[in-house]
Amino acid sequence: MENPQTTFGESESSISLLSRNPSIKSSPTARLSTLAPQNGSVIRNWPDKPKKLKGTATALPLRILSQATVALIPTCFIILGVFISSVNRNNVSQFGNSLIQATQVASTLWPIAFAAVIGPMLKVVALYRAERGAKLGTIEMFSQSQTLVSTVKGCYSLRILSYWPLFLIGLWSFSPAGGQAVLRLLRLEHSKMSNQTLFYFPNTAFSQVTSQSPIFSASMGSSYRSHWQMLYGTVLSAPSSAVLLANGSSTGFEDAVKRISRPVAINGTRQDTWGNVRVPFLDLLPQYNKSSPYQWVDIPRDEVVPYVSLVGVSVRGIDPSEVGEMVFTLSTTYFSLECSLRSNLTSWFETHSSVLLDHSLRNSSIFRNSNFLNFPNIFLDLVANHSDQQPKFINSSQMSLAFDSQGPKYTLAFGARSYDPDQETITFCPITLNYVDVYVDCTRLIQQGQLSCSARRIRRKPDSFDDPNKRKVFQTWIRYAFPEIVNFQASELYSYSGVLESYLKDPTRTFNFLNHASNYSDVPMPVFSARLAMLINTFWYSVLNTSIFLNVDSASPSPTDYNFGSWGNMTGNWTTPTLQVYIVSKPWMALYIIATIILSACALVTIVLQSRTRAPDILGSVSTLTRDSPYVLTVPPGGSGLDSTERARLLKDVWVRIQDVQPENEIGKIAFSDSSELGSRLKWSRSYE
Repeated sequence: MENPQTTFGESESSISLLSRNPSIKSSPTARLSTLAPQNGSVIRNWPDKPKKLKGTATALPLRILSQATVALIPTCFIILGVFISSVNRNNVSQFGNSLIQATQVASTLWPIAFAAVIGPMLKVVALYRAERGAKLGTIEMFSQSQTLVSTVKGCYSLRILSYWPLFLIGLWSFSPAGGQAVLRLLRLEHSKMSNQTLFYFPNTAFSQVTSQSPIFSASMGSSYRSHWQMLYGTVLSAPSSAVLLANGSSTGFEDAVKRISRPVAINGTRQDTWGNVRVPFLDLLPQYNKSSPYQWVDIPRDEVVPYVSLVGVSVRGIDPSEVGEMVFTLSTTYFSLECSLRSNLTSWFETHSSVLLDHSLRNSSIFRNSNFLNFPNIFLDLVANHSDQQPKFINSSQMSLAFDSQGPKYTLAFGARSYDPDQETITFCPITLNYVDVYVDCTRLIQQGQLSCSARRIRRKPDSFDDPNKRKVFQTWIRYAFPEIVNFQASELYSYSGVLESYLKDPTRTFNFLNHASNYSDVPMPVFSARLAMLINTFWYSVLNTSIFLNVDSASPSPTDYNFGSWGNMTGNWTTPTLQVYIVSKPWMALYIIATIILSACALVTIVLQSRTRAPDILGSVSTLTRDSPYVLTVPPGGSGLDSTERARLLKDVWVRIQDVQPENEIGKIAFSDSSELGSRLKWSRSYE
């Protein structure tokens, strides 16, 4: 390896002289003069005489041209943005696919290109400010700001609190943001969106919907009875009904699922036999939180959900020729029960001898008689202001006492008779009317194909029951409807169960003619409450308007229809699959345009400031440390007009080191030097000035 001393043009005799002369060792000035180069510069092409600044600096056209090449970077991104905008909503093509690939490459190149423009611009700004005078910290901050991380570190280390750090951090934040914008500018879509006005039945106007039911008319009720029985019996006998409210509470659940397959068991329960959308019990969903009842709750997609009724909500207005997906939100109501513990019917009557009996019980002696061929095995009646001390069955004069501002305060009495009086039971179930919003998703795969709909989310809807019309209709409907529920499907032979009793006992064995099914002691009370509420809601839907739920009326309601006021309306978003098209994301395009404008503006600022700056670029270069330094002996005088790049090129072969230039003194001094004989390496244990 070449000896560093020979580079300086020194002889061995001079080195020996330094080592033997104590006076020279103790005098840095003497050592510097001894080691100074003799008779001119040894640096090739070093300027040997003063020159005008205009002569040493690069010509202005060349400086502008060198910076103008930087402007090509934002120009390329501008052209890319124009091309991307040109294919918006166009069908798939080779050119468009090439653009998607280009965006993936450009997203990687963007941070590099951004730094290539912003970094030099900030250095030019620093030089421009230094030439005109500025605080050292500001100049240093601009010089160090070459990346987002270096900017943050520089502002922290310099302890500068002003608007400049915020400006620089904000400027550099467009480096990652612009890269993400490029990546997400263009995508392929194969659908189109449209809005459709839809109608659904029933809506949440409980009094209006319910008051139009034919059940309130004795003559019409007799005429429609067969319709209601057909509808009610059909949904009870549907295969999907056997698995509802049976999971975990029925030993036959898994067998029922196997008979119809698990996908059919899950998907088939989301709609009834006629395609109406079933609504789930909000309170029974696993994610429901009583403390936040008005938040949306997702409905599980991989299990059989507890639904409020075997009959669903009817939706109209979806074009049968359209293929795609429809989403909408509807509002509806349903009844829920919260039953208490069962009591022996005989003992209960003996304890409450002053109970006012009403129509379905007739009187206690008749109910307990052995000849019951005219009475169903189960009965439903209502109790107002029920308590263990003095419950009362409701008669007409007491109906208004059962309400307050929050809703109906009715309690349902459910009784079950048996051949054994000790097995006859009575259960009390407070009944509540619930208002909910349901988010529904519908899909059709082929034109004129089946529309598959399912509830996806549900939430409770705030509503008050203090409307006198709601109270009156609720009272009237309860009085007319409840006696009819058990007359539809319940058995009148106490030794065998009918459809209703069997379903309450075990939905998977509804049609197995269970013996003595009126004993519900093995059915958990929450499950029993849900099953009974589902049967009541099913009956309520059945007697509202049979033709609507069977989809045998008009395709869409019109204002001339008698039941038009009972329909709710909403807007559905229909998505139709089409040929793939290119879609430009507007938010990401906006960010891309802003980032590209900033990039172009910075390139322009660099050109302008470069043309107006006279000072040579001496910032941010190691070669600048050799300017006017008494410890750099190799560099001859002159050359102050050279910029840092030219100076580094001329001095590229000079050996340098950061060292202690006062090794003989008690206190050392750290300096940048090109002479190994002038000083020594730094030591951890030594003090420096």
